[in-house]
Amino acid sequence: MNRGQLALVSIVLFLAGSIIGIVWTFQADPVPIEASVADQWNQSISKLGIEPIYPPQEEVSVGDVFLVVTGDRLGGGLADSFPVRALKIAHVDMNTALKAAYAVQPYFPATAKTEADGKGPEQDSADQSIFDPPAIRRHLPLVMLPGLSLVRIRETTAGLGAGSALLGSLGAGASAEQSLELKIPAAETYGVPSLVARRHFERFCADPETEAYCTETGAREELSSLLGNTVLAKVEDKTNPHRGAYRLIVEIYLISRIYLTRSVETTIRSGSTFVGRGRGPSHASSDGSSDAETPPMQQAAGPNGGDAKGDAAEPREARRIEALSSKIADAHPGAQVAVAAANARQISLVTTLPRPVAIGFRAYRTGLFPQ
Repeated sequence: MNRGQLALVSIVLFLAGSIIGIVWTFQADPVPIEASVADQWNQSISKLGIEPIYPPQEEVSVGDVFLVVTGDRLGGGLADSFPVRALKIAHVDMNTALKAAYAVQPYFPATAKTEADGKGPEQDSADQSIFDPPAIRRHLPLVMLPGLSLVRIRETTAGLGAGSALLGSLGAGASAEQSLELKIPAAETYGVPSLVARRHFERFCADPETEAYCTETGAREELSSLLGNTVLAKVEDKTNPHRGAYRLIVEIYLISRIYLTRSVETTIRSGSTFVGRGRGPSHASSDGSSDAETPPMQQAAGPNGGDAKGDAAEPREARRIEALSSKIADAHPGAQVAVAAANARQISLVTTLPRPVAIGFRAYRTGLFPQ
């Protein structure tokens, strides 16, 4: 399996039932791509000064303690997937610190809703001073990721093997070039200041029950359950200036801030019209012929002559999009799938998860202490 194929398999794992979760297998060599899905995801998140989590997952929170492989003294590449090179070893209870941190944060009223024409009521003022937060905070702080495109992939449907059925079901030609793009429409965050995280970390490493996991020997023995003897190996090359040092560089992280999302926007574009060659249900016409060929999808016109997003002009095309959305939702129980836009060459779907998943974090981190 080559790099392009591994990249697309990674998308399957990431979306876990979203648009790519409709069973992609690979037979022919795909068109080369610039970087793997995981590489693109990690690079995009890292540009924001955030440590990326790929694939995104729910079970990462502030207070988690991880042992993380951060380098290889022999120049070997690190795994793209965070769970492959990181091991969660403990959780430090930081609920009290979190409550204290947000008890002194301003709390703004919700933004007033606007009408479709952009007009609406004036912004409501807060019921109380925004510097007197409520006793119970029920919403996470928001984060904007403007225009951040996490992943772009260009392939031909011919190079996707059975995966071409995804576009084939919408009528894309067998040799049509396609692209896939993933975006995070909105994000949320929570965390504690760095100094607070540092104090909790120091207490963790001073506790007789856990101090061993902050040392080279104790941490590597624990990490060997994930990475085997590689994490215990030392550099033996006499010409290497790091001779005698451990080959893999390991650090210990205490998560101090988490970034989450509840939805992923998936946009699929095709070099040919999605339904120009599609074969829908056969309908006999008045002259007895079979209408097996589906006409190209047209954008539906809005009330002002614009495009009405999410609508296909022909009922058959609308049914196909609805069926595709149902497949995605069925593959990921609890997720909601909505068509954000659809036209002859592009479909955008927003998959909303039942609960938020972590896409990145910040942490108090340090190297392991000598034994």
